[in-house]
Amino acid sequence: MQTLFEKMRSHSVRDLSAGQRRVMDVIRPGLDFTRAEIAHAAGVPLQSVCGRVNELVTAGRLENGPRRICSRTGNPANPVRLPSKQLELLT
Repeated sequence: MQTLFEKMRSHSVRDLSAGQRRVMDVIRPGLDFTRAEIAHAAGVPLQSVCGRVNELVTAGRLENGPRRICSRTGNPANPVRLPSKQLELLT
């Protein structure tokens, strides 16, 4: 049985490219992810993730979170997360 979040996610990703779906499969409500973290979790090259994340941010499907240290690289990075509006629907 699917949770409400899983139902919303499957409906909302139908019109995404395969690469964009891989990125969205990693994203979880209330958490943020750097591009390197997404690439590692999805098992795809970083350069593929960067383009897809930029597309998703431009489309309003993801938003930038506060700058923090990336758990993969140890460097400061700009993570992405679900937009606040989408999180409100899940709570």
